[in-house]
Amino acid sequence: MLQADIVLTDYLLAVECFLFAALLLRRGGSFGRVETAFAMTFAALGLAALFGGTWHGFFSDAESNLGTTLWTATLISLGLTAALLWRLAAILVPIRIWSQIFGAIAIAQSLVYVALLFQTDRFALGSLSLVPPLCAMIVLYLNRYRKTAQAGLLAGLVGFLLIPAAGAILYWELTIAPLSPIALYHVVQVVAFWLVFVSIPSITGQPE
Repeated sequence: MLQADIVLTDYLLAVECFLFAALLLRRGGSFGRVETAFAMTFAALGLAALFGGTWHGFFSDAESNLGTTLWTATLISLGLTAALLWRLAAILVPIRIWSQIFGAIAIAQSLVYVALLFQTDRFALGSLSLVPPLCAMIVLYLNRYRKTAQAGLLAGLVGFLLIPAAGAILYWELTIAPLSPIALYHVVQVVAFWLVFVSIPSITGQPE
């Protein structure tokens, strides 16, 4: 296995995301629309981690058709995640016009993303596509937290802040032995996604 620490942390991330998606779909209830949107987002993230981990573990040392397909699937999954985050923001925003704006941005960004996929296959494309909808989610959580001061919302806010902030690990190539920068990035994402998951009852207005 190539890059074992990256593969294992990527697979850990995938398992976490798929588990969260399954739990949310099973929970359902009166807040099912929001929870389903979160579940779909986690599922897309899980696919990105699964495809990416498989590429790192078995195809990153040489060009192959299957390897290229896996890497493209990774980037497509990240683009899908960005679109689903915009959809989630559109559901959560209380003002109808902003919901429509977020929906329009999701479509426009997705079209630009697909066009850029024909120009580059760098991970930065997928990673940066998440930043705009993450900013929208951060603003939504911050506004809700200022009104209610719920601990769950604070946890989610920290989680959403950690997701893009973890990119600094890759940029400056930070390490904590025995983890490489990419593996450490994955570990931070595991924590961030857990914080987002535990915040869902608060953002839907359910008791903590």
